[in-house]
Amino acid sequence: MSGFNLRIGSRRQATQPPRPRDCDDRSALQVRKPRRKAIDLPCRVASPGQSSVQAILNDLSWRGFRVTCPVTVMIGTVIQIELPLLGLVPARVRWALGGQAGGVFEKPLPAQLFEHPPYLEPVVEPGR
Repeated sequence: MSGFNLRIGSRRQATQPPRPRDCDDRSALQVRKPRRKAIDLPCRVASPGQSSVQAILNDLSWRGFRVTCPVTVMIGTVIQIELPLLGLVPARVRWALGGQAGGVFEKPLPAQLFEHPPYLEPVVEPGR
């Protein structure tokens, strides 16, 4: 056999894909897709040129959101989501289906939002 260097026993199993040696898989996933906090918090959503509507913020991460909204929002649209203590926060819609939409915030949310869970609890106004 000329030009071939065949070694027996050096084959990888087909069920194990090659892995990069310079990163931990879990840390790479956390950067790509942060863990979302399920909150089901009432909020308001406004699209450009439209009045705001009542919606439910289903889950939230420092980077993105999922909201249930009675109006259709177009993919790629920048909307405003009203969050407790932060006010209107701009976000870009990445997907929309069946009365729900999800997307990413134009600027990441502050870490303090997730360090203090009561911050995300529904606000009860006096006299209600």
